[in-house]
Amino acid sequence: MKKYILLAVILGVVVGIFLWRSNSGPQEIRILKTGKVERGEVKKVLEATGIVKAQVGAQVKIGAQATGVLLNVPVKVGDPVKAGQL
Repeated sequence: MKKYILLAVILGVVVGIFLWRSNSGPQEIRILKTGKVERGEVKKVLEATGIVKAQVGAQVKIGAQATGVLLNVPVKVGDPVKAGQL
């Protein structure tokens, strides 16, 4: 009986090491879709549900479900923003 337990433990360790080694390598980057970069207007519409209540000093938090990396954010929280400003 002890032989079977020892064999199961050794087999479990070997399988665990194999799985760990196979998943720890560098992952290949797959390009799903490419396109030409063009200048244009943002034409998405923000749709949300909820209750709007007026409060003094309240902040509006807006989020997006888009993927990507922000390289530069030229404004900070509380900075005034004018129409057309990036």
